[in-house]
Amino acid sequence: MGLASIGSGVLGILVGYVVVRTPVRALSVFLRQVTFLPYLVPGIAFGAAYLSLFAVPRGPIPALYGTYAILILALMADQMPYASRAGISAMMQLGKDPEEAAQIIGAGWFQRMRRVVIPIQKGSLVTGIMLPFISGIKGLSLFVILAVPSTDVLTTFSLRLVDYNYTQAANAVVLIIAAIAYFGTLLAQKLAGVNLAEGLGS
Repeated sequence: MGLASIGSGVLGILVGYVVVRTPVRALSVFLRQVTFLPYLVPGIAFGAAYLSLFAVPRGPIPALYGTYAILILALMADQMPYASRAGISAMMQLGKDPEEAAQIIGAGWFQRMRRVVIPIQKGSLVTGIMLPFISGIKGLSLFVILAVPSTDVLTTFSLRLVDYNYTQAANAVVLIIAAIAYFGTLLAQKLAGVNLAEGLGS
């Protein structure tokens, strides 16, 4: 879950950068639409699509069903609407001047991203990571198809406990999910020194 959230946050910033900075309007519109598309697809349908894609080997890509890799890929794609919108909002508020100043003194693109863009947009990066984390850790519909007993996440584990009539244990798992989401958010905000709402441009 953590890897998927970090990946979503980084990709969200990169998508926002390309959408705002690219001179090719068609590319900007395409990225906006394709990153928003998963929001329109129900989680069950999205999980079924990933299952049909990765249930068997396809070329150099091995069968991923039953592994954590398919969960990470599916969650990253599913949460891109949140991460990309945070990235786009952040980059629209960042002028070109800091980057141009860094470029004048010879900083390459990676250096500008690492030393200028990301430090300035730290709040948006944290938002792009925490929104997928919170949404993913409590999500069920996406994982109910893709997760197997060996790759259970907490939500599917609680569902299996209910199936076995371990209701009290399932309730305890649900409380753990809520505690992880709440305290994880507080910890991330404290370490990064930002407010989650500020990363959305409020």
